[in-house]
Amino acid sequence: ALVAHVPTIMLPEETRLQINDGNEITLVPGLRRMRTECFERLEPDTVIVFDTHWESTFEHIVTAQDRRQGRFTSHELPRGMRQIPYDMPGDPELAKRIAAQAEGRDDCWILASDDPYLPIFYGTVNIWTFLGNPDTRWLSVALNQCCDTDDFLLLGSLIGQAIAESDRR
Repeated sequence: ALVAHVPTIMLPEETRLQINDGNEITLVPGLRRMRTECFERLEPDTVIVFDTHWESTFEHIVTAQDRRQGRFTSHELPRGMRQIPYDMPGDPELAKRIAAQAEGRDDCWILASDDPYLPIFYGTVNIWTFLGNPDTRWLSVALNQCCDTDDFLLLGSLIGQAIAESDRR
C-alpha cells in the first residue's frame, strides 16, 4: 500500500475535528479500514515500511533490532507529535536476509542495522500507531537519496527475493 503519514493524524480526535470543520481527516478512517479489511484479514507476520522521512546517503538501511520501543517526538513538528509511545517487534532474521541479497554486488548496498540508537521517524511511527498489533513485526527501510528509479526497482526486487526465500507473509 502507498499510505500517507501526515502529522495531523496523530493529534487528539477533538483537535482533528476542530481544525477540519467538524470532520475527521480522511486518512484516519482510511487507515482504520485498512486495518480491518486488510491487516486483520491477511494477518501479515512482518510489515516493511519504506519510510520517506528516513533518508540515507550511501546505502539502503533496514532496521534489524529485535524490538524498537520508546517515545517519539518529531523534530519537524514537536508541538503536535510529542512523546508518542511505540513498542514494535522487529524482524532481524528477515532484515539480515534482505541485506544478504546485496552481498557481492557492486550495484546495490544494503545494511541491516541493529544499532539500538538508530532513530525512528514518523513515517513509521504514525502508520504503526494505526496498523500495528503486538504479533506483527515491523521493519523500516531508509530511502537512499542518491538513488534513481532503477536503484529503487533493484532494491524492491532484492527485498522480494528475500521474502520469497523466507517463510514470511
